[in-house]
Amino acid sequence: MMTRALTVSTILSGAVAAFLGTPALRAQDTPDVGAIVDEAERRVSGYGDFTARLTMTLRDGAGSERTRVMQISGLEVPEDGDKTLVVFEEPRDLQGTAVLTVTHREAASEQWLHLPAARRTRRIASGSRTDSFLGSEFTYEDMGSQDLRRYRYRYLRREALAGRDMHVLERVPLDGDSGYSRHLVWLDTEEYRVFRIDYFDLNGEPTKSLNVDGYERYAGGQWRPTRMVMADLGSRGSTTLHWTDYAFGTGLDDSDFDSRRLGR
Repeated sequence: MMTRALTVSTILSGAVAAFLGTPALRAQDTPDVGAIVDEAERRVSGYGDFTARLTMTLRDGAGSERTRVMQISGLEVPEDGDKTLVVFEEPRDLQGTAVLTVTHREAASEQWLHLPAARRTRRIASGSRTDSFLGSEFTYEDMGSQDLRRYRYRYLRREALAGRDMHVLERVPLDGDSGYSRHLVWLDTEEYRVFRIDYFDLNGEPTKSLNVDGYERYAGGQWRPTRMVMADLGSRGSTTLHWTDYAFGTGLDDSDFDSRRLGR
């Protein structure tokens, strides 16, 4: 989720104060949520493009595990959203399967799924974004770029988490097709990195929790996590994403994220 590319991938993402709505009356010592989100946006911007390797471990409620390996690439699009491409390398029956996500500031996100066995690419309907991402605890919505501008925010509190001082924000998706009513987000007060997100379903009930850790700093000042764990609170299953081999400024451009070229 919240690198602007992953989440997911970059999981995790940016903001503009105009999307924050009118703040409620609050005590004078309550931090300005707009300033916090703007700073989070600033710190994840400017990466240009990136590639990384993802190892996905799916664990069911009984403890059985399955592993998948993917390549992920992302492209920053100034004044609009970002583009993210995930291509499976392992296991063999998923090799070549690709998911392309294109986010926009104003319009709804677009997603395409390429299935090599069927030799076809299909556009993912907006109503299907809440479906599981190929059997994992992540949905297609989760796996796209998490653009922080597409939420309304409210500052809740400041508290400690994992030994760090955190801002805790509530954010409500502005996308009418979202599978969530709201999220709770923990951002550290020093670097504005996301360490936890709690998800609530459309009935307002807690449904999943994402924990992010192992941040490392790369050239250009970009922070990226090495591990993300999404836990389903109902099934008790979980999906772990292990990130390696980050590279920035690799020369990617729009042609590398063309839905008509998926699978070529």
